[in-house]
Amino acid sequence: IAAACLWDVDHIELYSKIQEMDYDSSSMKPMYNSTICSGEGKNDCLKSAQKLWCQRKSLAGLLQIRQLGQHKMHPMIASFGCNSENEIIPIAKHMPWIREVTKSANLEYNYTDEGLGEKCFKTNNVTGICLPLESCPMIFKNIKDIKKHSAIDQCGFEGNNMLVCCTKQDMLKGPDTEARFRDIVHEIENCEMLYDEFRRTPDEHQLHSQVAIIDGHDSTNCSATLITARYLLTSAQCVFGLDIKKSAVWLGLGNDIENVVQRNEIHSIVPHPKFSSKSHHYNVAVIKLRYPVLIHTSSIPACLWREKAKVPTDMSAVSVQGHEQSPTAVETSALYYSDCRRLYNPELIPSEMCVQYQAQQKCEPREQEELCRQPGSGLFSNLYYGDDMKPVTYVVGIYNNGYQCDKGGPALYTRVSEYFEWIKSVVYLDSQTGE
Repeated sequence: IAAACLWDVDHIELYSKIQEMDYDSSSMKPMYNSTICSGEGKNDCLKSAQKLWCQRKSLAGLLQIRQLGQHKMHPMIASFGCNSENEIIPIAKHMPWIREVTKSANLEYNYTDEGLGEKCFKTNNVTGICLPLESCPMIFKNIKDIKKHSAIDQCGFEGNNMLVCCTKQDMLKGPDTEARFRDIVHEIENCEMLYDEFRRTPDEHQLHSQVAIIDGHDSTNCSATLITARYLLTSAQCVFGLDIKKSAVWLGLGNDIENVVQRNEIHSIVPHPKFSSKSHHYNVAVIKLRYPVLIHTSSIPACLWREKAKVPTDMSAVSVQGHEQSPTAVETSALYYSDCRRLYNPELIPSEMCVQYQAQQKCEPREQEELCRQPGSGLFSNLYYGDDMKPVTYVVGIYNNGYQCDKGGPALYTRVSEYFEWIKSVVYLDSQTGE
């Protein structure tokens, strides 16, 4: 998508090329009709092309193509309509009105300062997620269709890319993906009400049933959290440079029951688009498995923690060193945001939190070093949901880095609630690919 300039001169005979642009809604492809005029009859040629365009009564725009060099051109919008005598009405006549309208953002869209992947509100108070225009299927489709064109609820810009407020309904790619889309939405948004028959067991290994380990063979192993039957949540640092073809995923660890450990493969990885290996910010990624996981007492998805304003008081950090070893859990306590910035990390941002391992002081040096280096491992809380007190495991944080952890200070975790909307959008859109 590139912006065209407005041609603010009453005539368009200055350049040798004009182009009629339209959009075929049946094939979903743009159509162009170009006319190139030159020589002594250039002006008559251009006037004839304009008249033919008016006679076709096209709903699309007429572009004046400005030559900027031998291989460079820039489109200029010359007109959107004609008068009763089949003469074009130059857009220059409407320039004062256009300038006045575009000064007031409220007339065009509901502008907010929300960023990529964050929650937004449309003009009708329906909530959505700020996504690039091309990543919101329904809005992107409708904006191409002139007959369905409507105002866009814009979030702002991410670099040169427009961000739009994309609702759950806007993420549906089409009728053929509706069933898959409906299933994954139900799995994410009704997580607490699912898998009741597997959660209500006294087995100790169920406490770690959401834990997965990513075996990168030549690369460093790291952990992930099962959040649906086919998607994992981990840190972007964990999968940075990971060779998918040489990697395996293990689930159902930490029990002595035969034939419950599951081996899977990685289909694809979506790290947060703003993550950089040079920074610990935006350190989150979603992994799609090659095959759905068999859900049972040893492999149950954790629910995503959604509360931005608070975290549970009782949490445990779970890590695992290899697929042949059992996960280990350590009780933790979260520090207040202001205290962590003041005492430990002045660069802490709201999407991160400091976590102190309660058993850290009792660890041997080697154990403490392992505890402070667990890429992708989860911070979990087991709570009781509903009137019937159903036990549910929530993933509250994803290990970010061991800032001062090996010196007795806290570790940093990425807060899942801050990325809840982005995680949903990735899973909802990706689940419709059919692979």
